[in-house]
Amino acid sequence: MKTLLVSTAFILSAAYVDRLPAVKQKAAPVMIKSQITRDGTRILVDNRYFKLRLIARTPEQIAAFYYARGFPQAMIERITKTCFITTGITNKTKDILWMDLAHWKFTTADNRQVRRFSRRYWFALWKKMKVPLRFQSTFRWTLIPRSLDYRPQEREGGNITLEPTTQSFTLTALFHVGQDQRTARPVLLHLPGIRCAGTTATKQKGSK
Repeated sequence: MKTLLVSTAFILSAAYVDRLPAVKQKAAPVMIKSQITRDGTRILVDNRYFKLRLIARTPEQIAAFYYARGFPQAMIERITKTCFITTGITNKTKDILWMDLAHWKFTTADNRQVRRFSRRYWFALWKKMKVPLRFQSTFRWTLIPRSLDYRPQEREGGNITLEPTTQSFTLTALFHVGQDQRTARPVLLHLPGIRCAGTTATKQKGSK
């Protein structure tokens, strides 16, 4: 188990700001320090604003979870080709912690963006595959919502689904802290060294 103390926010570059949805910014992101603990496929980020837990799931774990809920084989085969990261966020402040996945970017060392599959993407795919609505609803429930406002000490999470990659990547995530999202303090997390726990897609590719 490794524990590191790192700075998890920095001044947004002009290029990065241009890619963010329109939010009124009145201050640069707050510079904070986080304690980062790594244990196998688990990462814990702890700072004065929030705790963030990331757990990379293996294809076997994903398949077992959805098999137990009666999912069709075709759905499970598609799901296990995806990089699953289970997240949990706890608000440690006395204000509201605002989270929006539109402000989360996953980038490899060679500056390639790792695509995040949104709820809209999965809805369109399941519709095309004619998946029964009850399974669509259950799957949607397991994904973290696109945006959340965390009340003091509130904890919420869910799965984030990414395109499969064998490379490590960095999460850059912008949060806001305050009662009003439009004027809330921006906090930027910069977390390198994240890896998928493998997918059936990467395993098949590696066996060729």
